[in-house]
Amino acid sequence: MLLTWGTKSATSTSCAPETAVCCWQSADNLYKQPKSEINVIHDLSLLSCELCAQTFDNLADYNSHKLKEHQPKRSYGNPHFTTVTLMANIVNITATFTLKGPVKIPEKAEYKHYMTKKSGNIVRFPGAIYKNFGHTFILYKSGKVICVGGRKLDILESICKKVAKIVIGHSRIYDFEIKNFVGCLSLPNFLDLNSTAELIKRQNVRIAYDPELFAALLIYTENCLVLLFHTGKVIFTGVREIQNIEKSWEFVSNHLIWK
Repeated sequence: MLLTWGTKSATSTSCAPETAVCCWQSADNLYKQPKSEINVIHDLSLLSCELCAQTFDNLADYNSHKLKEHQPKRSYGNPHFTTVTLMANIVNITATFTLKGPVKIPEKAEYKHYMTKKSGNIVRFPGAIYKNFGHTFILYKSGKVICVGGRKLDILESICKKVAKIVIGHSRIYDFEIKNFVGCLSLPNFLDLNSTAELIKRQNVRIAYDPELFAALLIYTENCLVLLFHTGKVIFTGVREIQNIEKSWEFVSNHLIWK
């Protein structure tokens, strides 16, 4: 999907279900009021510029290259701006599912203990922590399972079925549901969080910013929680659907103040 904001038209092309595209069009001064397009990816080895075939090791270098070497230019014969594509990636997927049958906790699973606030007693956490296939699973005797640490949506359910076969002897799982995506985007310039916070507050959007307590500006959009760091790092959390990233980015990207 390719959307163009701030213009009269929008075009749409096909994309993978786990890909979110957000447009951020260029302005006359790119760093005063930048706008761009972001793609959410899962594999950082795919960071290659489609315009010059240069490869990159991290998102920050890729995004900086795209904005500095391939800056979108305004076409004065056309009322619209051209766009530049930046990259974001999914760093965590949380899912839940249910197992039906006697649950056998694997020997490699661990139990954690914690201290209660009121009594100060040491209590064992009811779920067993089981790590396998590059994911972490919290197993409960009731059959409920929480999976965290996933990065690729297309293989997540198959990995959960493999764990089910280890725990209950067969690969049937029930009520599989994605609970949360966490996305990360690295911008190539520093942000003025104080000015950005004031600008977003005027839009009657809930924010929280106290640099003495936490370094990030928290923006509570309708679709997810967005964390902005002055270094240009952006984190999207509380995302139930990939499309919610682009909806939140549409609002946030139009209210960024750069240093």
